[in-house]
Amino acid sequence: MAARSTSYGRYEIVGPLASGGMADLDLARASGPSGFESLAVVKRIRPHLAVNPDFVRLFLGEARLAAGLRHPNVVAVYDAGQERGEYYFVMEFVHGRDLPRSSSIALARKRALSFDEVVTIAVGVCAGLHHAHEATTATGGRSASCTATSRRRTFSSASTARSSSPTSASPSRRNIQKGGTNTLRAS
Repeated sequence: MAARSTSYGRYEIVGPLASGGMADLDLARASGPSGFESLAVVKRIRPHLAVNPDFVRLFLGEARLAAGLRHPNVVAVYDAGQERGEYYFVMEFVHGRDLPRSSSIALARKRALSFDEVVTIAVGVCAGLHHAHEATTATGGRSASCTATSRRRTFSSASTARSSSPTSASPSRRNIQKGGTNTLRAS
């Protein structure tokens, strides 16, 4: 899961976030004039899959689809590229606790997530997936890859859906929710 390089495009790797079956996620920082900095997530296709054209096509298709989506429950995709033979794309970073960690904390306290918490998370995920499923092309047509990708995203570890989650201290605080390389955003 360690970063194999220090930068991808204008994004300098800060450290690892997660590793899944298809990709690795790294926290990254973009710097600009007068001390400007912003955090993002760099998602890199795993090296053993980068040699398979079908996996590369799926990975880049996910980036293309997600970049065209604008919804409160879908993490924004800012950029995509290839550096030193590695494919990557850059996503919004949402600071907070992930769902597996929130579940672990609840279990350690001998308190499962409440029904309301589970339903709130599920509704948020479904809203993001519905938006992805209903997305159209710039000309208004349905994209076959959009439909296939949104269905795959329902069960895949390559999701960029966000959820609404009560796991934060404040309803307006946004948390990252991830499992493997899933990135679910709470609002």
